[in-house]
Amino acid sequence: MIEKIKIVIDHIVPSCGYRHFIKYIPAIFLPLIFYVHFLKRKKLINKTTIICCLLFILSFILGTPYSVFDFRTFIQDIKGLSVSSYGRQISYIKNFFTVMSHYLYIGNEKTSLFPFLGLIGWGVFVIMLYEFIKFKQYVNFLLLYPILANAILVIRHYFPGKGFLFVSFPYFIILTSYGLSKILERNKLFFVIIFMLSFMPSLVESIFYNIYYSQKDTRTLALEWIEKNIPPGEKILIDRYPNSPPLKMTKQQLEKLYKKAVELNHYKKEYFYWQLKAHPGEGYGYEVYEVYHPPHEIGTIKHQVEEAQKVREIIDVSYGIEYVKQLGIKYIILNSFSETEFTKKFYQEVKQKCLLFKKFKPKTELYPGPIIWIYRT
Repeated sequence: MIEKIKIVIDHIVPSCGYRHFIKYIPAIFLPLIFYVHFLKRKKLINKTTIICCLLFILSFILGTPYSVFDFRTFIQDIKGLSVSSYGRQISYIKNFFTVMSHYLYIGNEKTSLFPFLGLIGWGVFVIMLYEFIKFKQYVNFLLLYPILANAILVIRHYFPGKGFLFVSFPYFIILTSYGLSKILERNKLFFVIIFMLSFMPSLVESIFYNIYYSQKDTRTLALEWIEKNIPPGEKILIDRYPNSPPLKMTKQQLEKLYKKAVELNHYKKEYFYWQLKAHPGEGYGYEVYEVYHPPHEIGTIKHQVEEAQKVREIIDVSYGIEYVKQLGIKYIILNSFSETEFTKKFYQEVKQKCLLFKKFKPKTELYPGPIIWIYRT
């Protein structure tokens, strides 16, 4: 029965690889149900709290059905976020400052501009925490707990990304707004100054990013040049797709990967299926190979990286440039975003032994994309 339900869900919501822990983070807010009820009724558990908990659990299962249907993978994903399985230790001190800075720069990105809004938010946080401890202002905990609980959870992650903090950002914004309202009550002129200083960074960044995203990315420029100057069907090695030109594969390569994905019942099978449906046919695309990176350099859960790599044409470049040539690869595309300790030696070898065909470099910081080098082996 469960297998039939899983098949139905797969048809309604095609599998996307990270479906197992889509909405798990808000579960940390469950204790607030008991806390609020205790403040109002001086009781932790009664009929109301039990109903709320049941609705909470039901909503979680509806939002993440695979937490039940594929419980083993769900638990594996959760553990993978907080346990380093690469033999490398998590730096909790570094993660602490990373998470704190995510809140600090909540109003704008990490630029040289001063994060006034974030500083106001943290200032109010400290004051409310002091009032909670010193003067027993227990209602303050309703705003403090979501931030604390979310921060502690994400600090334990191997990769403390900003996206994992989104559920508690609204609470931090409320703290910031409360701080601004208190400043307004005491001194209107000072409020206007703070208000302008707080929102100027966001205004400047909005203008900056509007200009930034209106320019052609170096990856787009490189793709256009490749399609004009390199014949279809050639074997090309790239270093990590997000940082490289979005090359299209040949139909034969897509068919090969699609068959492999079907055999493995891999989550990418739908992706390859629709890529094949949209493919123009013969005489289009390239045989695309990717440089291998160990999971810890990719910065996500180990088993998810290994699962994705099962249906990719990946080459271990630690064997050197001669090995790459033996595979019949004629072109190598490197970029300034992807060079790591693992690939540093290979990058140096390519630059010394291969012919530089073309280089794409952003004209200024207002032009997006990495530096891209196209080499002929």
